[in-house]
Amino acid sequence: MTRVWTYKNTLERATKRETIHSIERATKRETIHSIRLITLFVALVFASGCSYFKDHGEDHSTSLESATLTVSTAKEVGAALMKLGHGVHLINDRLPQPESESASIPRTSPPKTLSLLVHGYKSRGYEWVYAATHLARRGPVYLFRWDWELCPKAGAAKLSVALSELSAQYPQSDVRALGHSYGGVILAISAAQYQGDSPLHAHLIASPLAGHGKLEARCQTSIRDLTAPHRRLTETAHTEMKTTDDAHSRLQLTQWRTVKEIDGAFKEMDHDPQVVDWRGDAFTLPKTYRGKRLGHNWSISAVVDSILKDEAETNR
Repeated sequence: MTRVWTYKNTLERATKRETIHSIERATKRETIHSIRLITLFVALVFASGCSYFKDHGEDHSTSLESATLTVSTAKEVGAALMKLGHGVHLINDRLPQPESESASIPRTSPPKTLSLLVHGYKSRGYEWVYAATHLARRGPVYLFRWDWELCPKAGAAKLSVALSELSAQYPQSDVRALGHSYGGVILAISAAQYQGDSPLHAHLIASPLAGHGKLEARCQTSIRDLTAPHRRLTETAHTEMKTTDDAHSRLQLTQWRTVKEIDGAFKEMDHDPQVVDWRGDAFTLPKTYRGKRLGHNWSISAVVDSILKDEAETNR
């Protein structure tokens, strides 16, 4: 009986140890799996809150078969852009390059269109990388690196100089300017004063044209008043466009509004600072973009996708 009991007891202890080890191994595997899932989730949340950096496999005509943009690449490139000194910089060579020559769109000389990017307050740059990379496939892309501590009139004055210089450098090309957030405010003011020879199409993205309390209090000025001539100008511009070829219209202005309730920069405000008495083109962006929430920074990517899609359809 003793031998039987000892063997049996030993077998039970061995079985118990094996069971414990199995549970520990399974628990460890489950923990590692959970950590990986959490890491992936955090990465996706970060990307959706900032900008679209990686193609999820959908069929988007403006993907241009480009190299995949990762979060880390966008952050690295964006940080480098923000380290540039104040002024206008050609940034094509600073952006992720296509995996093959076939990913680039054939360019003309002089270029049909050049792009000027005007960043917002305390920009970290990454929100522009996807858009800039795709615009660079079609022509020169310039970044207007400016001091966001400047008040609107001072910032707009410096931007007006930059627009005039680009117009003189590319007299046969259209200028496509994209201003985001505070950058859109100074672009709106500059557009009203634009005297360049090149046609200008200004896109104002998620910009508080109706005013922003903290900024206006610091600068003791009204953004609504500063952009009022711009809004009257759009009415004139669109009247002229009815009798002239759109491709040769000297000025076009488009406002792109985010949905206030899901825009992190505006959702806590008691009014939507984007809504003004607008006589030009004004579009409200959807709540989602490529299956993710379309927030303040992501609006840039959505707008550029829309612009390039429209251009591709027009050129067919």
